[in-house]
Amino acid sequence: TDAETLLFGNTPDDAAIAAAAETASSVPGLDDVHASKAYRRKLAVVMTRRALLQARDRATRKEPAHG
Repeated sequence: TDAETLLFGNTPDDAAIAAAAETASSVPGLDDVHASKAYRRKLAVVMTRRALLQARDRATRKEPAHG
């Protein structure tokens, strides 16, 4: 994916993570009574960024991870 391409072989700093998360805005959206297509795309970017930040933090943690 575009996000993988941006991150592969690079240090996952905040700028790289933000750029990778922004690629999630290209997901096909759906308008319905619950949320607009634009809102869902924005949410995809936010959730992708949070997941990437959490993965980076877990990968660089010095202490043992707990379930």
